[in-house]
Amino acid sequence: MTPHGLRHGGKVWLDEEGRHPRVAVEERMGHEVPGVEGTYSHTTLGMELAIADTLERLWWESLRPVLDVREHGPIPSGEVVGNLISRNSPERRRRRPPKRTTGASET
Repeated sequence: MTPHGLRHGGKVWLDEEGRHPRVAVEERMGHEVPGVEGTYSHTTLGMELAIADTLERLWWESLRPVLDVREHGPIPSGEVVGNLISRNSPERRRRRPPKRTTGASET
């Protein structure tokens, strides 16, 4: 994990929470909010502390072990995996069995 990755992860967590003012989140990220919102909105100490509390809570929650629970369900296998690959994918072309050729019909 890089510091840049942690930065993006923190922003995603705050976006998912959706309860903090945009100007406070953007200021924490070092961004300027353009336009009227950036001119007239300001971050208070309470906003900063609320963001810090949220990030700390989410950090500790992320450290709890997760036992056999996957965010997107079970890992697909077998034929299901083949259906997930685009028909135009080079990977699919490699996996496709060769076409059977039939001999000329006898009369």
